[in-house]
This record gives sequence, structure tokens and C-alpha cells, in this order.
Amino acid sequence: MRVISKAEFSREAGVTASAISKALKTILKNTLTKEGINADHPDAIQYMSRCGYVGRPYGSKKVEIANFVTSRFRQLNSLKDMLPESVDPLVKNIDENIFYIGFAEKWMDAKERNERMSFVDRSLARLCDIV
Repeated sequence: MRVISKAEFSREAGVTASAISKALKTILKNTLTKEGINADHPDAIQYMSRCGYVGRPYGSKKVEIANFVTSRFRQLNSLKDMLPESVDPLVKNIDENIFYIGFAEKWMDAKERNERMSFVDRSLARLCDIV
């Protein structure tokens, strides 16, 4: 059982805290505990899936985000010298997204963070195929 606050649950779901407050009166009613919301409860998972997530979104802990940023930055730097100049705009875009994920993770909602992380992973895989 993973119990989290209403604010954390709303960030993971990519919705406002007021939307969670309303949902706690209906679909999320059974997920409420004394400590917070049980994110592993079937009703919570069903709610997340309606928001576009099944379970926890990728990279929702600060440590996971830091590991993601540093590992992808190292991977990108190791590829830079081996790539043709024609992919420089993509390399720059990946680099900017990695920086933004690390710098602005506090202000991003879960959906945007998840989309940016997915973009970085897909783009790095594409660059690896070129090399």
C-alpha cells in the first residue's frame, strides 16, 4: 500500500487538487485512509487510467528525475561526436528538454514531465540507431 497526499496524487494524475477533492466524494471514496490516499487501491488506479496514466507516471520522485537527467545527459554527450551535423537540431532539442526536466521539474505537471521524458528516450533511441 502506497499512501500519498492529495496534492501528490493530483500531481501524479495531472489534475487539480480540487478535482481530487470532488473525486474523493465519489470514485476515490474508498481510497481514503487516515494518512492520505492509497494510490495502489483499484479505484485510484482506475482514476489514474482515466487521466491517461495507469499507476504512477514515469519519473515522479525527485531521485528518479535526477537519475534520469544525469544518465540521459551522459548518454547524449557520448553520442554527440559520432553523429552527423544533420541531426544537430534534434541533439539541441534533446539537450534543452533534459535541462528543462532537471531545472523545472517542480513546476511541471506529471503529464508534461512524462511527455518530455518519453520524447528524450525516443529521440536518444533514434540517435543510437544512427550511430
